Amino acid sequence: MAWLLRLKQRRALAVLLLLLLPLSLPAEVFLKKKIKIKNKVLTVEVADTSRLRQKGLMFRKSLKLNHGMLFVFEGSLIRTFWMKNTFMPLSIGFFDKKRRLLEVRQMRPASLVQKSPSLFRSKKPARYALEMTLGWFKKNSIPVGSRFFYVK
Repeated sequence: MAWLLRLKQRRALAVLLLLLLPLSLPAEVFLKKKIKIKNKVLTVEVADTSRLRQKGLMFRKSLKLNHGMLFVFEGSLIRTFWMKNTFMPLSIGFFDKKRRLLEVRQMRPASLVQKSPSLFRSKKPARYALEMTLGWFKKNSIPVGSRFFYVK
């Protein structure tokens, strides 16, 4: 009987270790890069994995001047964003595979009474999406067709 108890204890310990393993792994962090659109150099955090894209700007209350989040996808598709747990209004620019701006949408945080957050879809297939503070594209005269480039 003692061997059966030890076996159950070992199994329980193994299950516990498997459950705790994700907590011990380092969290994915956003890499920071510089990009340039027209005459503006921006610092962006890059969301280039599924987990980072899901996290996005959740739980942030502000962005520094000329800072944003660049979402990078594997291919070009119609992209859908929402403002779940995002507390600041944002402008989102959708870009094609050549990093050319297709359109800009204005996104406001969901209200507490909304059952589900509003969805913001690109009208055309996009490979990149750039989230900036609300009105950033207009304030900086960044028209549709503008391209962004990585700065070294």
